[in-house]
Parts: sequence; structure tokens; C-alpha cells
Amino acid sequence: MKQLSRLISALALFAIVLFCPGVRAQVTGARLTGLVTDATGAAIPQAQITITNTGTNATTRVVSDAQGEYTVPSLPAGPYKIASTATGFAETLQTNITLTIGQSATLNIVLKTGGTNDTITVSSNPTIINASTAEISAVVNEDSIKELPLNGRDPSSLVFLTTGVTNELQSQASTLPTTNSFPTQSSGSAGGGRQGSTYYLLDGVTNMDYFALLAAPFPNADATQEFRVISNNFDARYGFSPGAVVSIQSKGGSNSFHGGAFEFLRNDVLNASDYFSHQVDSLKRNQFGGYLGGPIIKDKLFFFANYQGTRASTVATENTTYTPTQAMLNGDFSAVAVDLKAPFATVNGKRNQINPALFSPGAVALAASLPLGGDAATGLTNFVSPKKRASFDEGTGRIDYNINDRQRVFVRNFMYNFNQPGAGIPGNLLAGVQGLHGIYINDAVNHSWTISQNLLNSITAFYQSFDFGSGTPLFSKSGVQECLSNYIDVSDPPGSCYMGGISAIDGNSLYGGALGFTLFGGSVNDTKRRNWGFSDTLTFTHGKHTMYFGTDVLHRYTHESSGYGANPGLNIANSFTGFTLSDFLMGDVQSFSQNAGESGSVKGWMTGFYAQDQYKLRPNLTINAGLRWDPYTPLSIEGGRGAAFVPGQQSTRYPNAPVGVVFPGDTGINSAIMPTSWLYFEPRIGIAFQPLPKTSVRAGFGMFTTPLEDASYNHVYDTAPFNPSFSLNAGSSPISFDHPWNGFNSTNSSPFPPFASPSVVPASTSTFTTPMQLGAVFPKNFRVAMVQSWNLSVEQQFTDTLALHVAYVGSQTYHLATPIELNPGANSDPTTTSGVTTYANDNRSMTNFGSIIQVQIGGTSSYNSLQVGIEKRLSHNIQVQSNFTWSHTFDVGGSGDPSFESSVSDPHNIGHDHGPSSLNYPTVSVTNFTYEAPKFEGFNPLVRNVIGGWSLSGLVTLQSGPPFTINGGNGNNNSGFLVYQDRADLTGQPLQVRQGNKSNWLNHYFNAAAFKENAVNTAGNSPKYLIQGAPIYTADLGVQKVWKYQERYGLQFRFEAFNALNHPSYGQPDSNPDDSNFGQITSTGAIPARVAQAALKLTF
Repeated sequence: MKQLSRLISALALFAIVLFCPGVRAQVTGARLTGLVTDATGAAIPQAQITITNTGTNATTRVVSDAQGEYTVPSLPAGPYKIASTATGFAETLQTNITLTIGQSATLNIVLKTGGTNDTITVSSNPTIINASTAEISAVVNEDSIKELPLNGRDPSSLVFLTTGVTNELQSQASTLPTTNSFPTQSSGSAGGGRQGSTYYLLDGVTNMDYFALLAAPFPNADATQEFRVISNNFDARYGFSPGAVVSIQSKGGSNSFHGGAFEFLRNDVLNASDYFSHQVDSLKRNQFGGYLGGPIIKDKLFFFANYQGTRASTVATENTTYTPTQAMLNGDFSAVAVDLKAPFATVNGKRNQINPALFSPGAVALAASLPLGGDAATGLTNFVSPKKRASFDEGTGRIDYNINDRQRVFVRNFMYNFNQPGAGIPGNLLAGVQGLHGIYINDAVNHSWTISQNLLNSITAFYQSFDFGSGTPLFSKSGVQECLSNYIDVSDPPGSCYMGGISAIDGNSLYGGALGFTLFGGSVNDTKRRNWGFSDTLTFTHGKHTMYFGTDVLHRYTHESSGYGANPGLNIANSFTGFTLSDFLMGDVQSFSQNAGESGSVKGWMTGFYAQDQYKLRPNLTINAGLRWDPYTPLSIEGGRGAAFVPGQQSTRYPNAPVGVVFPGDTGINSAIMPTSWLYFEPRIGIAFQPLPKTSVRAGFGMFTTPLEDASYNHVYDTAPFNPSFSLNAGSSPISFDHPWNGFNSTNSSPFPPFASPSVVPASTSTFTTPMQLGAVFPKNFRVAMVQSWNLSVEQQFTDTLALHVAYVGSQTYHLATPIELNPGANSDPTTTSGVTTYANDNRSMTNFGSIIQVQIGGTSSYNSLQVGIEKRLSHNIQVQSNFTWSHTFDVGGSGDPSFESSVSDPHNIGHDHGPSSLNYPTVSVTNFTYEAPKFEGFNPLVRNVIGGWSLSGLVTLQSGPPFTINGGNGNNNSGFLVYQDRADLTGQPLQVRQGNKSNWLNHYFNAAAFKENAVNTAGNSPKYLIQGAPIYTADLGVQKVWKYQERYGLQFRFEAFNALNHPSYGQPDSNPDDSNFGQITSTGAIPARVAQAALKLTF
């Protein structure tokens, strides 16, 4: 009866917690357990244990149970001492204990007989091996963050020190921003997972950018205390990620004042030149700032504040392009090598002549804002782009308050801001720097309450925001803002006057080297993301059980207002006169397109509920079992600005739409245009067995899901009538440059405005132009992916500071979102015009439609790996951590495109894309180390201050290169599927990858004769990502020395070099069989040549 009562109480408790508001009930503290015994090993019940944080004097008191065991379910990470006593025993004081974020630590206590006033002091720390959980994890501690060389002082790069985690973006931290994201954002792939498979937390709350499921910026190295990377089999307390969890802890104050100021300088003095271009990295960067922490009220109230500023710039860059020469502007093309088409080939006995009176007025006027062509035969000329400048400012502020021994509160703010001013050169429409700005805010407040020794509650609230904007106006020499409507009869988006895209490129040379120019263009972009939530977590210990009950609730909101596609785009080839620049001056346009821009908002809830039990069945055997429920409730599209494709259904909301196109509000179509899925139950189970005191054997299995990124909705907005898109293609007669809309329908005029805007509600009588394109639609059975992962690991601790970790880790993923072309072209003989192979829309099976990209759920992936790690903690002046991963990742449907801008190669057979993943890196070895040289304490001051006390630190990476696919040749579409993802055919000859010396394989990375252009009506028979790129070898090294004054003050000098040994990082070889340099490597990869920086840092 008593057991039944306990069960009912536990279920009632779970129900109470389950329906409390909250989000991200994640682990931010450490769990500490142990056994209290006497010198003979006999258990000591009722031992009094006092655990004190030596930085803040916050104390936690527990009593050992009848078996001598004690459990503290959650302690803030940090330094501790533990005082233990029992009747008849002397007090034992254990010092120098460090607990880390998310740690499940075991610390046994041995009491010796003695008097009440006796105290025995020992220095101890929990064991290195994990004997409590089945997770595969590692901590990057404060020393590693402070001592290891960090490019840009960004700790996020240290995530990739962990076994099984690779850099999905495969690029080092930059200091120049990109549109709609920050340059320091990263994405770790754990277990072969797609972008977004790793979830980032800051102080227990989300630190994700949901637009593309990237990590939001980290606090800098002086504001980050530490972080834990759990790369496999995390328990049910973690959700919304199938691959890994990165949990970051910010720094806080303590009872002693501490702080510092720093200055990091980088220029090109010691940089090495690029292997191929022989150019030196021109980036100049200055990073400066400081931090301060300490008590406001001793033992009660503490503060920490940090600021870092970054100023970066590059030199002006020289570019080459092809523009009309003065002779061409005069109508003389006689120096051009090709013969112009009739009637311009010969005029009055002169070769290649055009009467300038025939030129387009708009083109001639536009040419006046281009640099004059130099080379008489081609128009080749040089021009200089403006210098790029960027500023970054970030700050972290935190307040910690110990209300009493049972209650603690912290409040934390993190802000990250960048700005890159737009710049142009008056009178040159080819040169410009895109203006970008963005700001990120992450706020959190937490209250933790130890209700009793067995019951702990933690509640958290947070707010997160992203604001991005871009847009760069250009000006004429007279100071007038430039836009296409100044030259031709087009409509500009409201409130903006920007140059759109004019691409005048020789169609025959599109893939082998351009002969022409592309205008520098930019559009207004305004993106806002707002996320907020709460969390409430209840931890209950009873006997051998530590139980966690919680709920996660997150509200997401994204708004995008962009001129993407709204600026008119004109493409000019050589189709009408025979030469690109003469086509341009004649105003003969090959194709023209314009849409209404992108504008839309999505919002919705992410929720999760869980129960987790850590059951210590025996002192050396722990079972972890949990269940998580993450129902998938898709984001709703505000204003119903999206469409679905349901063959045979006629819309009642927009009855003029083609049959099959339906909208929110039509029968069966909700505001999210995809179904809600309630049945996402995710069991997690793990076993940790400790057969010997310094040996552990662990195994785990779990199921996980991942959310859909906001970028998935980008092209959902891009549909008529909300964002109509029009494309005009020239037939035998060109499109007029001056009046591109002539001949459009019966109006002969621009259909714009209106342009896309949430305030524009298209009338139900809106008309639709066919063929209609659908950039992204979701089927009625859409659901998010489900991942099953497992591991088996063995850990052996050899000494107090040395341990070995060996693990087998695997996973299988189902229902991966995979874009499929629903309306491919029919397999038929291709039509070739001007050397370009194309398929017309009338070859598609549904003639009322162009491309229809449907996001189906047929993708799968698998991952299997051997992971080995050696960890030597700091002793004898050296610390080393080395990890090696041997893995294989295969998938069907690719590694994922957040915006669904591509499709599988064969839309009739998704299995054709089964093969190695783009994230397949078979071997990865990462080693980090620090070495402290002797200080020569007994020597004279000159020796001590000049020679002694230096330290060396480094990060060494050896890994397989990124994989690549051999294309079908020149991007053609022999398959006729209109998806342009054809692959080459195999000839049967050996691949012979990377044979001979470097000089040989740079020119012949693989056997080019092993491939040929795919046969007509086929997608090619070579597997995707068949070949691995050149291996990556790089070493980042740093030396530093600290001069002390009165032991409290320190001045540190440090010098760091990235890719210090200057080993070239080779780019991918040319993978198009029709190219003359097919199989050759002609450029560097993601890691640049050696760059260096120096710094001074004052600390106290």
C-alpha cells in the first residue's frame, strides 16, 4: 500500500511539473554522488556533508543515507571544498575540487576516527572517467579557453576538439559579416548529422539561430567559463536536437575582485602568401576590451561585466572584367576576334561595324557608369573595389545572488553587434561593398530553490532576438542615386532605388571563364527574429533514484522583408549579334525576370515534456532511463502567405489559381500548410558499469528529433499572388533592354506594383500567370526527422591525470526532409541553342506549372564510427587531449538545403542519390596541448623574466578532405529532369585518386579518363560524393608569458599563429568533365595560409 501511495505521489508530482510553463529545462549544474565509508570500507550513515563553493561561499548540506550514500542533484559549476563528519570520526576536509557544467561526478569520502575538533585535510577531485551515465561527452574548461590559440578570440572553434564532432561549415572564423548571419556563427555535425543537429545552450537557455539552425555567437574567451559537448546519447532532459548538445556557461563574480584588459593586433607583416595566388591575407584586425567581476555584498551578491570591441578592414581589391571600349561605343568591333552576325559582319567593306544610332539609349547611358574597356579585342579592364570595414561590439553582464543556503538567483545579458558600412565608387556600377548590420541579444534569469535535501526546483525565463539588415545604394558621378529605372522602363521596389542584376556574360563561356560583366547589385533586407520562453525543472531524489521531471516551451517568431528578386534582372549573352558586349549595346536581352520580393512572418511553439530516472542499482552499476515527448507543432504563416500543392483540388480562396494550388483557408489546408504530429515519443536508456575502480563500461540507446529551420519557409512566401514572379525568355527576337515588358501578356507594361508586404492582401480575384512555379511546398504527410543513436564505450583511468576513452557510436535517421522536383521535364532529345542545352516548359508533364519543389520525407542517413580519446590533465607542466574518429556517413537525399533550392538528381528515383554524405569525413584527428616551461625561480631576475616561465599551446588537426561529386559536365541536363544535378558516367577505368607526388596530383587529382558526360536521358551512374578532397593538415600554435607583480597583478604577452606551419589547404579539383582543367586543383580551401596575431593582457 505504501509503494502504491509513493507511485501515485510521484505521478501527481510529474503532472504538476508537466503543465508548468517553461523552456529548455537543461542541465547547467553538476550532479555529485558518492559513498561515505570508514578506513575499512564500511558504510557510514548519517554523515554530515557540507559542500562550499570557494568562490562565493555558497553552501549546500546533505546527509548520507543508511547505505552511506549521498547525492547532490545540482551544483553550479566551479571550485569547491567538502567538509564531512560523523559521530566518532574526525572532520575530513577535501579541497581543490572542481565541478564542471553538466558533469555527473563521483567523489567518495573516507572518514578516520578522531575527536570532534580534529580536521584532516586532503586534496582530491572526482575521477576522470564517467561511471554514472552513458553519454559521450567532453568539457572544454576555462584553462583551455584561456590558453589555446583562438582565431578571433572565438571559443566556438573548440567545440570541434570533441570526438565525432566536425565543422559542418568547414571554415575558420572570419571577421567580416555575411547577409542574415554573423561571421562567428558555426554549425557542428555530430554523428554525421545535418545542419541543425547540434543544439547550443547558453546558461541553460537556447543559443540557437533558428533561421538556419546555426549556433548563435558565443561570448568571447574572457566571458565564457566553460562548455560541455555531449556528442551522443544525452538523456531525456535535452530535446530539439538529434546529434549533440553544446552547453555554455558564462562567467560570474566571486568574493574577490578580478579583472583584466587586453589588446590583440593582427596585420599582414608575418602572414604567409597563398599557395596559388601568392597574395597575402590583407585583413587587419584590432580586438580590445576588458572584464571585471567581484562582490557587491560579500557571500551574497556578485557581478561580472565584459566588453570586447573588434575593428577589421581589408585593403581595396583589384578586379578584372569586360566592358565596352571607346571603339565599341563608336560602333567599331573590328578588333574583336569573332565575326559578328549579319548584317554587322561587314559594313561598307569594314569588318564588324554597327551604327551607334542603333544602340539602346539605356545601354549607352548605363555604359557611361562603367569603367571603359581596355583590351581592344575583348574589353578586358581592371577596376578597384572599395575597402571593407567592419566593427563588432559585444558585452556580457551577469548578477548572481545567494538569497540563502537554499535559494539562488542569476540574471545575465549577452549582446553582440556588428556593422559593415556600405560603400561604392561614384560612376562605377561594378564596384561596391554591401552594407550589413546586425544585433543579437540573449537574456536569461534563473531561480533555483532547494526545497529539501531531496527536492530541487529551478525556473528560468529568457528572451532572444536577432535583427539583420542590408542594402547598399550606389551613386553616379553627379551624386544621383542609381537604379535601373533611371535607364530602362522597369518598376523599383517601394522605398528603394538599387541596382538590380545585369549579367552580360558570354553564354558559351559561362562555365569556362566569363567574357562580360555583372553589375554590383544589392537589395534591401530586413529580418527580425524573436524567441522567448520559460523553464521549470523539478529534481527529486529518493533512495537510489534521482528523478527529473520537466517541460520545455519555446515561442518562435521570424519576420523577413526582402527585396530579393524584386530588383529587375537582365541576362545578356551573345545570341543576336554574336558578341556579348555588342548584344549589350544593342539592348538585345536573352532573358528578363522580376518578382515582388520576399515578405512574410512565421510564428509558433516548440514544446517538450520529459521524465528521467538515474537509478544507482549498485555502487558500481547505474541505469539511466527516460522518456521525452516532443510533439511537432509547425510554425504558422501569418496572413496565409503560402501555398500547398494538392493535385485535383481547386482553391476557393483564390479561384483563379491553377487547379492543384491551394492556400491556407482552403479545405484541409491549415495556417502552417503542413500537419501537426503528436506521436513523437523518444525513449532514452543507458547503463554505466564500473567493474574496477578505474574502469567503466557504458552503453546507451536513444531516439531524437530536430525542428525545422525558419529558412524552410523562404520560398513558401515566393508564390503568387503574394510574391508573383515573372520570367521572360527571348525567342528568335531579343527582349528590349529599354522596354523589357513589351510583349508581356496584353498589357505590354510592368505588372508591378504591388510588391510583397504583409500589409498587401491580394484580392480573391487575383489573376495567375502560367506556367506557375512553386518554390517549396509540403506534402500532407510531412513530418520532421527521427534519429536513433547508440553507443558502447570503455574508459580506463591509468593515473590521477591520465585516461583512455574508446567508443563505438552509430546512428540511423529516417524521414529526412528532401526536396523533390514534382514536375520534371520529359526525357527527350535536348534542344541546343547557342551552345546551351535546354528543356522547355512544355516538356513538363504538368503544362500549367514550371518547377514544383516538394519537400518530401524520404531521406535517410546512417553513421558508424570508432572514437578514441586520450586525456592527460595538467601535471608535470603538460596537458594533452587527443581525439581520433574513424567514421562513415551515408545518406539518401543529401545533407540538406535549408532553403530547398536544389533537388535530388533523379526525381523519379530518390535512391539514385544513395551514397556517401557531403558530411563524410572518414578520419579526423584533433589534438590540443599546453606546455609550461620551467620558471627558473632560483635564478637571477634576468633569467626568470626573459627565459623562464614561457608556455606553448597548440591545436593540431589532421583529417580527411571534404568529399565532392563529379558532375555531368558544364552543368548540363542530359537527363531532361530540369533539376541540373546530373552526375558523370563511369567509364570503368580506375579512379587513381591522389597518385604520385604533389606536383602530379595537383594537376591530376584523379584519373579524368574514369569519367565521361552522362548519357542523354540518364542522371549519370557515378555515386555522389565519390571522392574525398585533399587531406587537411593544420597547426595553430601560441606562445605566452606572464610577468607577475605582487602575485596579484599580471602582464601577459602572447603571440599566436594560425596554420603556423603554413601547410597549404587545397581546394576541390575541377569536377566538370567538359572543362579544360578537369581534375586539377587551382585554388586553396577553407584554411588560409599562415596568419599571426600578438597581444598584451593585464590581469588582476
